[in-house]
Amino acid sequence: MLSLKICQQLKDSGFPQEPRQDVMAEDIGLITEAGGEFYYIFPAEGGCGGMAFTAPSEWKKWKEDPQQHNIENHTRFDFIKVPTLSELIEAVSAGFKILRAPKITCEGDEVGVTCGWIAEWWNEYDEKDKPEHYEAIGITPEESVANLWLALATVNTNA
Repeated sequence: MLSLKICQQLKDSGFPQEPRQDVMAEDIGLITEAGGEFYYIFPAEGGCGGMAFTAPSEWKKWKEDPQQHNIENHTRFDFIKVPTLSELIEAVSAGFKILRAPKITCEGDEVGVTCGWIAEWWNEYDEKDKPEHYEAIGITPEESVANLWLALATVNTNA
């Protein structure tokens, strides 16, 4: 699971915060809500927070009417999404190519070439385009793809 620090960086850089709305049609014709997301949740006025799993409908209620969740006199809460690996890969886009764990050589405090995961992105280009290649590392697959998304968001912001 991603750290609060990385999730906050994703949010600050524009990563979507809404939960995915997965809908399943049942044999009897009813549509039911499925899925949900993990969020770091903190009182907007400051103070202690934590992590919670919430269904899309509950997230929407918290955002639309925070008064109904008036916990310990806090009326507004900040939500910071903890995206899944599949959401991160989808957000990186079609240029996402490889997620790999190179040979890990960690002995005590000595670390070999790379310890962790590498996520790589490159564009499909023709003779007129300049090829672009980005990669990012992380301790977990999620962290490496989140760092790749952050790198691409920075490039797109500066372009």
